[in-house]
Amino acid sequence: MTRISTAVDIRQLRYFVVAAEQCSFRKAADYMRVQASSVSRGIRDLEDEIGASLFQRCCSGVTLTEAGKSFLEGATQVLAIIEREAQQVSRVGRGEKGRIRIGVFASLSSQFLNDLIETYATLYEDVELEFIDGVPERHVAGIRQGSLDVAFLPGTNDWVECACVHLWSERMFVVLPVDHPLRRKRQVSWHDLKSEIFLVNEIGPWTMFEKHVVRRFVELGYQPNVRLHSVDRENLLPLVALGHGLCVTPESVTRLRRPRLIYRPICQEIIAFRAVWSPRNDNPALRRLLSLSRAKAV
Repeated sequence: MTRISTAVDIRQLRYFVVAAEQCSFRKAADYMRVQASSVSRGIRDLEDEIGASLFQRCCSGVTLTEAGKSFLEGATQVLAIIEREAQQVSRVGRGEKGRIRIGVFASLSSQFLNDLIETYATLYEDVELEFIDGVPERHVAGIRQGSLDVAFLPGTNDWVECACVHLWSERMFVVLPVDHPLRRKRQVSWHDLKSEIFLVNEIGPWTMFEKHVVRRFVELGYQPNVRLHSVDRENLLPLVALGHGLCVTPESVTRLRRPRLIYRPICQEIIAFRAVWSPRNDNPALRRLLSLSRAKAV
């Protein structure tokens, strides 16, 4: 088998294929808007590299030799692959194709986040969206390490080496069993909750909210009554329904109705949610998502 030198370039292959289609170097040059001498010289150099004549030349034009016929099929396939890959790379560069790894902290049922993801997926259907649940510290570590592109997190923390933008806000709610005395109130205050037991999830992503409860009680001079449970959030809520204590949650989670639970807003408690990402992240698909999120936040 003849080994083709790396000196063969894409331009030579294009000259060859178009000349074969046009049966003329001059017509190929006109089609490609180059000089006829460039086509002739490029094909001659190609023949020298592969060590075979590809065309029979005559006054009326050119025809493929047997070697040329054999070479045409492969050359056409190579150019098709290059064109296809170039288009794919171009789409990735424009953010129309690729992958975004998204960290979430609270429920994806947030209206803002739900609408954002739905709109983005419609506009850029070839971008794969991967969602990772976890606590903010883990998400921020992933963003710094490059294993995560962006995270949507509550709070106003300024994370070192990260960029942030405020996108939406939600009220904070307390989760009550259906027969709790506070069910009669349309909203509750921290004073109403000062004697309640609060269930704290040690391993799930709601830990930040329980820390907020403790901080609020301390600020108001109350001793918080906290019980730790090493269960995930799916098992924490049934404990509330069974009367073992209360917990807090952002407003978006209240849309997920659960048996024997009710939700009441806590007076003047608003949670800010922000997008957090690395300014060094050059993922074009991420830039599209951030641009869309800012537009929706206006």
